[in-house]
Amino acid sequence: MELRSFTHTRLQKTGAGTPHGIGRSAVLKYAMAGASIIYACDLQEQHFSSLIEQVKLISSDCKIVGCKLDVTLAEGVEALVREIVGKEGRLDWFVSRHGFLRLPQHEY
Repeated sequence: MELRSFTHTRLQKTGAGTPHGIGRSAVLKYAMAGASIIYACDLQEQHFSSLIEQVKLISSDCKIVGCKLDVTLAEGVEALVREIVGKEGRLDWFVSRHGFLRLPQHEY
């Protein structure tokens, strides 16, 4: 399967802070496909530096920005999007494959 071109694309990806996983793999694929800037987001920040180094081996043109983000807090997500658009001028893709549902607790 051929990769879609992401040349000159600015995107954000959640779940990218773990050393192995779908989020990190997606960031690597986006870098291979030509993305210019990727905001790699996660609650875990300790693995961003290794992700940045790994992307440098794939594409010297792709800039990675590690961001701590809790996707369960809408205010934080909205603030990050505003920050990215303010810095970069636009955000082409917001990729979030996490979903949370908060149900009221009931006593049975």
